Amino acid sequence: MLVKQYRLFSAFGLALLIVGCVAAQSLDDIIGTGRIDITQRTWTHFQKYKNLPNNGAFAYNKRARYSYYNYCSEAQCTFGDRARDAIYGCEQKVGVGCKLLAQNDKIVWLGSIYVDGAKVHYGLDKASASTSSPIRLPAKYRMVSKTNQRPWRVGTIEVREDGSSNVFSAEFATNIRCEGSFLGGKRFKTSAKYFTTMRGECRFGKMIEPYSKFTGSLNVIAEHTGHIAAKDGQGVKTEIVFQP
Repeated sequence: MLVKQYRLFSAFGLALLIVGCVAAQSLDDIIGTGRIDITQRTWTHFQKYKNLPNNGAFAYNKRARYSYYNYCSEAQCTFGDRARDAIYGCEQKVGVGCKLLAQNDKIVWLGSIYVDGAKVHYGLDKASASTSSPIRLPAKYRMVSKTNQRPWRVGTIEVREDGSSNVFSAEFATNIRCEGSFLGGKRFKTSAKYFTTMRGECRFGKMIEPYSKFTGSLNVIAEHTGHIAAKDGQGVKTEIVFQP
């Protein structure tokens, strides 16, 4: 097995001593959150990583504006813990603060990503979330495929305004977490009925994989009452129902 690693400074960086132990961190601790603004050079670096046939994990440090990734150069090889290896390699160069941006070819960062001011990946941004009070509602969730209809999972959904759109985050039983965005702005708070498009993603348990990314619609049938109906790339349906 031959694992190669590459790194890139977006602006600057100094080698610092690592503080703490990456191995002791949970996956929740190493996945990045909130809005990040990166340069075109860093985004190009990520696209190069994403197009590799055996990519591993991609880490980013907001303070140092530094990115680091690992991959396997052989047709068949097994990685260890790719995510923590990427964090470790990143923090060897710039110190603590490196977070996981992607694993394999999928972005796992829980927030919006901007490249030179243009949004390239949506998510729940801490900065925008603080500008409006959230609406938190009871909800239930299930996935339906051609061969399997999973039981409803009970939980909550939280919706916040984000400019002309809304962002939502939801948690359900057995460690299911979903987030996404939909059009409508203030209409979610003020309208009793409306229909709009949406997109989102769900993660299951503490593992980054499996991972489901979906697009579909949100149908509000009464004040703060409605449902999300969407499909992922494999045709698996995601349903979320919410009401006060």
